[in-house]
Amino acid sequence: MYEVPRNPDAFRKIERELRESDEGSAADRAELAACVFGALALLREVTLEEAREKFLEAKRAGTGNFPALHFGRAAVEQNEPAYALEALQAVDASYFEAQDLHWRNVEVLTLTAEAAVLADDRDLLIRSLLLLNAEFRKEAKDPDSPIPRELEGLLLGQDDAPALLEILLGGLEISAWVYADDLPAISRMLNMSSKVDERRRVLLDIRDFRITPAEGDQLLSRLGPRGDPPLVQLDRQHIGSALLRFERGDFSTTDLERWAEIFECYDDVEYEESSADAISDALFLLATPEINGPASESIADVRSALAGA
Repeated sequence: MYEVPRNPDAFRKIERELRESDEGSAADRAELAACVFGALALLREVTLEEAREKFLEAKRAGTGNFPALHFGRAAVEQNEPAYALEALQAVDASYFEAQDLHWRNVEVLTLTAEAAVLADDRDLLIRSLLLLNAEFRKEAKDPDSPIPRELEGLLLGQDDAPALLEILLGGLEISAWVYADDLPAISRMLNMSSKVDERRRVLLDIRDFRITPAEGDQLLSRLGPRGDPPLVQLDRQHIGSALLRFERGDFSTTDLERWAEIFECYDDVEYEESSADAISDALFLLATPEINGPASESIADVRSALAGA
């Protein structure tokens, strides 16, 4: 991330010169003043409200792109995401591209994603991460692109960190984009994300009969335990399809019992909301032969339970 010099005296000097001189166009002066106040706000030398006023003046003059970066960073650091997003979402990406400042657009997207985390705006966060990933993919490694370390820290603190990091870094050589001391934690997170995706695929394959229950159970055991949030949904029609497979001879009694047991026992399966109780009852009847007898003897009761939903 671009670092603003931490010496407020230099910015105060520029501010005085702007007040004491009328050199340059009004638009250029508004842009420079807004950048100075954004930097001073980052250093806590002026208030965000003062910096915002200067940013809005520059925006009205048509020179708000650079000031948006300074003010946006100050607003993010002071946990004012609404101010940050007001500025950052006004940036014209083509302005920086035309000046071959691709990394400035990366900075805008990084700050936008950070502000989205602070604002708990999930949709904006995901859109920003997807755009960042696309920017990173434009070049294998752009030496001028800032590594979004602050953003990485925020993402690592989220409940769904593996999925968010996968969106940001998927398909990239991550060692080229993250700091060495962050690499182990992020690698673990990305590995977790891959396991979640694989687990979802296995559960769907079992549910939709693309693999046998025995094969699926073995694959799930290798992937380890998993809880919330749910990864797949089971509906009444899926149980009906399993019964039909048994009646056609495609499922043995053991297959039917194991299929039901998988969807009864795993916490990352949710049931069709309108029929959740009926589905739970039906799976219990099929999955517990030690209580209810062989699944083959419970089919009538299962159909009755599903019909009553």
